[in-house]
Amino acid sequence: GGVAVPYGTATPIANGTTQLVFNGTAEGAVIINAEVKGSNGITHSTVLNFDVKGIAYTFTGAPQDNSIFVTASTNLNFDISETA
Repeated sequence: GGVAVPYGTATPIANGTTQLVFNGTAEGAVIINAEVKGSNGITHSTVLNFDVKGIAYTFTGAPQDNSIFVTASTNLNFDISETA
C-alpha cells in the first residue's frame, strides 16, 4: 500500500535506506532515472533497468450442464492456469 510517485515529481525521503515499490504495468524494457538532491544542493543519480515479462496463462470455461430448461440455471466453471 504505497503511494504512487508521479513521473517527474520530487518526493521527500528520509536519510538512510528508503524502499520504494516498482509495479510493472506493461511488458518490455523499463528504464528509471532516479535522482536525489540533498539539502546542501548536491545531486546524485542512478539508472535502474527492468525487463518486464508477461505471464503466460491459459483460460478455459465450460457450463456444468450443456442443456437446461427455460428459467433454469447451471454453474459455469472457469480455469485459469499459469504456463511455463
